Amino acid sequence: MTRNPAGTPDLAALLQQIARGDRNAMAALYAATAPILHGIVTAIIRDSAAAAQLSESAYLRIWDRAPRFDPAAAEARAWLAAIARNIAIEWRRRVPGPSAFADAEILLSDETLLTGEAPVAWDTEAALLHYRLRALPIDEQAAIRAAMLTGATHAEIAQAALASPATIERRIADGLAALAREAGIAASNEPALARALALGTIEGTARAAALRKQLADPGFAAEVEGWQLHLAPMLEALPPAEPPAELWPRVDALIELREADAPRRTRRRTVRWPLARTTAIGLGAALAGALAAMAIFVFALGGLQPRPPGAAPVLIAQMAGPDRRPDLAIRYDPAGSAIRVRARRLDPAQGVADLWLLATDGTPHFLGRVTSDGVDRFALPRTTRQLIVDGATVMVTIVPDARARRSEPSGRVVASARFVLV
Repeated sequence: MTRNPAGTPDLAALLQQIARGDRNAMAALYAATAPILHGIVTAIIRDSAAAAQLSESAYLRIWDRAPRFDPAAAEARAWLAAIARNIAIEWRRRVPGPSAFADAEILLSDETLLTGEAPVAWDTEAALLHYRLRALPIDEQAAIRAAMLTGATHAEIAQAALASPATIERRIADGLAALAREAGIAASNEPALARALALGTIEGTARAAALRKQLADPGFAAEVEGWQLHLAPMLEALPPAEPPAELWPRVDALIELREADAPRRTRRRTVRWPLARTTAIGLGAALAGALAAMAIFVFALGGLQPRPPGAAPVLIAQMAGPDRRPDLAIRYDPAGSAIRVRARRLDPAQGVADLWLLATDGTPHFLGRVTSDGVDRFALPRTTRQLIVDGATVMVTIVPDARARRSEPSGRVVASARFVLV
């Protein structure tokens, strides 16, 4: 079984095997994720008997939808977590049950979670989202976290926060709009509705209308799914829960019944999925090549010369945009002990730019502080240098006060990028 460096199963590889009808891979995926996904369902619906049934439904949906999983477009853990949460939300909106008011009330008063003082033990994507949330006003991030982690509606969060539903709706909309500037999700003609449906905060006729639009409008549906995947890393904060021992045998038996018409399903898995995957990988490779070429071009303009032909490869990350400040380009030579950073359009009135490397476990590592335009060189400790690899995430926070501590990211996250080996 394919495993990542931490020794845990490679979920993306397992999903690719499941897409081809591999039931052994499905058993391995269940063993690796059952406490996580069952924990998500249990935390949202607060009904142990129903949670077991819904977790069963989640794994059957994973089996059916594995051919649609695109490793170039979504992180496997987020994709799986989003499926579990969606099933729990669907149940809460259909079946009368315990209100999420009490859970939302507890979460809204959890200062440790909201201030971010607790250690971050999440993976890179979850940590990046965590820091972006922390940069929002406290009432906005609290409302978003309450909705995502409890499945509460606008009305339930309003009751817990002693505010009006309209106020909560506005706080969530403003917070998600701020996150949208970094999310890279293509907006439909009704972005606020897509975000609300993805978060699950609307109910009744408004939800029914949004679901109809999701079925009829591919652009709207893509935006909803994009937000579900973008916000799914927040679910890492929910505690795991061991599912009943009989859950996997039931899931396996149901899959066996579904696969009774194996010839037809085999054709679906071996024709449709590889074609979609090949297309996605081709586009991803072309995009990566374009970004690498652009990064080399920018470095040449900024005084950091591109790698001569035949020279050893270097790692480059670029964070820029014609309408965003600052423009930053970072170059790291694995044979050296320092990174070089070129900054442009850094506004001293805005503050200083702190550079952070996010390890795969979400732990931030300080790289350097940029205070003015030009090229800087930052020496790095050996432990940090070992973490700078192809695909590693680097982010920039703007700190108003140059005396701010460097033990953890503070200020607002203005940009992030991944190192590319060129």
